[in-house]
Amino acid sequence: MNEAPIGIALILCDSIITDAKTGKNSLIGLFNNINCNSLPSLHARFCIFAQLTNGRGKQSIDIRCQSLQAEEVVFQTGGEIEFVNPNQVIEIQFELLNLTFPHAGMYTVELEADGMLVIESRFNVTTPQL
Repeated sequence: MNEAPIGIALILCDSIITDAKTGKNSLIGLFNNINCNSLPSLHARFCIFAQLTNGRGKQSIDIRCQSLQAEEVVFQTGGEIEFVNPNQVIEIQFELLNLTFPHAGMYTVELEADGMLVIESRFNVTTPQL
């Protein structure tokens, strides 16, 4: 049985730039709030950066964004990672385009490994107050 990894970071941002020489990532436009003029709202680009450690072997990962009020899933995707040793830090990037947020309120992005919640990040979708 594989050991569940530990989540170090789950960051939401506008874009992720990876330096070709060093392989280091730069996270651009970090956010925890999306301001919308109207709802539903189309968000052109939504990036997720995650770091995991302390895992063992191959593990399937799932990442999901949903509204906390309506429990409505905005997106869900996944893949597979493999830990060579438990001290390894694995970095994962997701770029999602043209996401629609149906209503204002609190949303959560959750990352699971082999069906177990590892880390989550929450953000608000808001509209201007009149």
